Amino acid sequence: MHDDFEPVAGRIFVAISPPDYATRRVAEIQKKDDPRKQLRWVPPEKRHLTLAFFGEMEAEKQLELARLLQNVRVRRFYLELKGLGVFPGKGKPQVLWAGLAPADPLLFQLHGKIEQIVLDLGFEPDLRRFNPHVTLARCNERASGVVQRILKRNADFGSAPFEVAEVILYASQFHPGGSVYTELLKIPFH
Repeated sequence: MHDDFEPVAGRIFVAISPPDYATRRVAEIQKKDDPRKQLRWVPPEKRHLTLAFFGEMEAEKQLELARLLQNVRVRRFYLELKGLGVFPGKGKPQVLWAGLAPADPLLFQLHGKIEQIVLDLGFEPDLRRFNPHVTLARCNERASGVVQRILKRNADFGSAPFEVAEVILYASQFHPGGSVYTELLKIPFH
């Protein structure tokens, strides 16, 4: 257990944070395809691939989560962003995301191990199929046309491969200017 880990208030989640170079093209899309700023773009420092979301969590559970995460063993692996999509799949888009090239099976192994921690801590499992993605923007009600243009013009969206060598435990806290993410703990793979 890291002696410097301190529980905090906020919504707790575990994620992989892609390097800046993997999402750099997003700025080009923003400038070229959304000049009127109809989408609320996720700032680079908040772009991540969520593995588990816990919500509000008391201090004792955060300490237990940090301890359990350090017992997760997987080898380092590589991921690569590929393709754009939206949630929901039908109707008005609410979220624009980047998907992954066929993901390394170790990503799914890692997700499974973290889902076991979710159960061990007494949280409800996420019953939706794991759909690994990085949220790029949130869509307003009038953004359908812009989103369709972005999807069409950027069908070849992708990144260079990046190494996944750790997971990060975050807290998301609401502030008047929007949510702030605090990195609580990095858990490197061995």
